[in-house]
Formats: sequence, C-alpha cells, structure tokens
Amino acid sequence: MQFRNTAIALALLALLGGYAYYVSRHQEASQGKPLFNIAAKDIAGIGLRYPNREIELALDPHGRWVLTKPLKAAADQMAAEELARAIAGLEIKKTVAEGVKDLVPFGLSPPRAVVTVSLRNKKELPAVEVGKATPIGFSTYIMRADKPTVMITSSTFGTQMTKDVDDLRDRQLLSSSADQADKVVIEHRPGETIELDKTEGQWKIVKPSSYPADSNAVTSLLSALTSGRISRFVSDSPANLAEYGLDQPQLTISVSTGKQQPPQSLAFGKQTGSGSEQGYYAKRADSQSVYTVPDWIFKDLGKPVNDLRDKTVLVFDPSKVGLVRVANGGRKFTLKLGKDEKWRIEDGASAPADQAAVVQFLSNLRNLKGTSIAAEPLQDPQRFGLEPPLEELALTDTSGKPLGWIKLGRVPQAPPSAAAAPSTPSPAPPAYDYYASASGTQAAFKIDSFNYDDLNKTPEQLKPQPATAPSASK
Repeated sequence: MQFRNTAIALALLALLGGYAYYVSRHQEASQGKPLFNIAAKDIAGIGLRYPNREIELALDPHGRWVLTKPLKAAADQMAAEELARAIAGLEIKKTVAEGVKDLVPFGLSPPRAVVTVSLRNKKELPAVEVGKATPIGFSTYIMRADKPTVMITSSTFGTQMTKDVDDLRDRQLLSSSADQADKVVIEHRPGETIELDKTEGQWKIVKPSSYPADSNAVTSLLSALTSGRISRFVSDSPANLAEYGLDQPQLTISVSTGKQQPPQSLAFGKQTGSGSEQGYYAKRADSQSVYTVPDWIFKDLGKPVNDLRDKTVLVFDPSKVGLVRVANGGRKFTLKLGKDEKWRIEDGASAPADQAAVVQFLSNLRNLKGTSIAAEPLQDPQRFGLEPPLEELALTDTSGKPLGWIKLGRVPQAPPSAAAAPSTPSPAPPAYDYYASASGTQAAFKIDSFNYDDLNKTPEQLKPQPATAPSASK
C-alpha cells in the first residue's frame, strides 16, 4: 500500500514538473508587456463581433462615445471608456503555441469574440480574437488575426469584451445637469400644468399661479431626472405607442437649459411590473426608443404644485427686527431692541433678555416652514386652531414699520377607530396637529410639533438663566 501511494505521489510530481518545464520553454521575453503600444485616449472606434451579434462604437465630433451598430444611440461613457482602457491595457502573459492549425481546443474556431480597434490617427489595429478560459491559471486564450500565434491574457479581458448592446447604451434620462436648467414644465394628464422659471439663481413657480418655489424641492426634482437611470430598454421601433400608454402620456416633463438649446422632454406612460420591478414606460421626445424607469422616479417627478412651493410661513430679515409682540395663552409680553443693541423683555416691567436666546428665537421664527399647505385660501381658521390662535407674534422693524405677523394653532388629532385602537388600561395623552398662518399669504400651513415648541416661549424662558452651581466633590 505504501509503495502504491509513493508511486502515485511521484507520478503527480512528474506531471507538475513537466508542466513547469512546458511553461518555461514557451515563456516569451515579452511577458507582461502590452499587446498594442497605445493609450486609451488614442482609440476612436471599437468593434465587438460575436457569433450571433455585432456591436460598434465610435467617438462623435464632440469626443463622446456613441453606438453606431446595431443602432445609432448615445453610449454609456463610462462603459465605453472602460472598454477602451481594457484594450489599451491588454497584456500577454505568455505565448502558448505558434503556427497552430487546430484552434478548436482554445475556443478560437470560431472565436467567442473578435475585437477591432481604430485609432484617432485613422490607423486600424489587427483584430484580437478571444477564445475560452484556460483550464487553470485564471487566463483567457487570445490571438491576433494577423498571426497564427495563441497567447494567454488575464481572464478579466474575456469578461470585459463580452457585452450586449444594452450594456453599452446610455441610461441617462436627460443629458443636462441640474444646475444648467433654467425652466421646467410639468404636465399632468389629467391635471394641472406646472411651470417653473429660474431668474438670477432663484426658482419661481409661474403656473398655475405665481409662487416662490422651494429651491430644495426643485433641486430634488431635477436630481431625479439627471441621476435617475433607465431600467430596461423595451423597443427601439415601437409599432404602437398606445401599447405603452405613451400616445397620451400621464406625465410629461420638459427641461430647458438656455434659449439657444431646445428643451429636453420626457414622457411617462403606463405602469409596468410589480414589487421591486415596478416602474413606468417612458420615452424621450427626440427618440423612438421606449424603456422603463423605476417607480420612484415617476413619483419624484409627478408631485403637485404645493409640494414645489416655498412653505416659509413669513419671510423677513431677523437683523431688521426691533420689536416682537407676543400673545401666548392669554399672556402678553414684548421683546424690544434697545439703543444699545441689547434685547429686553417688557412684561409689566422691563428686564434684560438672554441675547442668544432671543437671536435663536428670531431665527426659529424666520426658518419656520410648513410641511404641507393645509388650506388655501384659509376660509375657516377655527378649523385649524387659528381663531383664536394659541400664540400670535407681531414683528416691527427698528423704525416702527410692521414686518408681519404669525399665528400658531393646534387641533386634536382624530382618535383611532375602535378596531385600530390598542387595548390599554389608561387613555393615552391627546395628540395634536399644529398649524400656522401669516400676513402676506392666504394659506394655512401644517407645521411640525417641534416647530411650535421652539416658538412657544414664556418671558422666563427668554431671560438669562441662573448659572448652575457645581456639585461638591465627595
């Protein structure tokens, strides 16, 4: 038994030694050197030919990659550049055999892929034929079309050269960037048309009515357009757009980037898929291609006008405020800025205020934003706890000119239904919804409870607080 095991071990050792000898005998001095002495930036065209398809890419006059076969379309720039880098960086590990007549064992008859390259100087490189992976060594057989010499390179090259046309297509929804846009038109069918214009860096809603726009909301909308990606290409020559709901799209969004450029328009049709695959059919106005986009893109773009409005309750400059009259729960007091630029509290008597606390109070008041518009026009303020208000603040500038007022209110939330209510031995404390209204607007804004807490201050809370004595060490 021991003799047989020893014999097997010796046989395996002989095989490994033979393989090492074979490798050393066929190793070329050019090991690890590139097949072509080129840089990725030198490449102007790439062809990928497979047994069942052909793909061709080329640089356009603007230096961007485009697909030219099997269709004319914009290419994914990163994917195309990755191809160019892989070709330019192609290195030969070693030469396996020269003058080979039988290429079948190497997967080169026929080759699994044929890569052709044209350079910016109009020169055509010899085609590279890609075969199968080697049995060991994580490599791939390749051969230049002009030399019957089988070589091996890294297995990643074979993977990088195996592409479908959809792998190389541009999946951007729009080609412009968010900061280039100066006009957006959103058409809901049925429903309203929203138009936003950007003037001197500020977005404004001009249709269906004139409102200041929430710059963050507009930026988020444009980001969904510019960062969103196509999920799946459906058809490049659709026979009937009605099949996809694109004959009468339910949502169309157009983005302009200056008077010299035509607007880019994207239409959304029927819903498709389910679960994580749920999305919508979509199509650009300047293309026949129909594709699908994720559900979240449609939801981000299809927001109503109120979601795009600036919901700042009262716009004013805190540095211009000289007087704040506060009526809070039946108690009234005044914050007044003195000639010494110090705030004082007048609550029957005059007392110094905590300067930092007042500055923060005015900042919270200026930054008060609604989470939604509860009613417009506000015809029933009592419904929102605004008549009478829970708190009212009136602001005057340093010259005595009114800057505006804000009213804050709350109403109890509707109790949960008997079926939904938890069975607890003691009732839960009441929950409230909070609202705000202001001069200069006809809207009632719903606000967060913490916004109300930031403004629900008593005179004592705005006065300097006594320092806390340090605890005695034990």
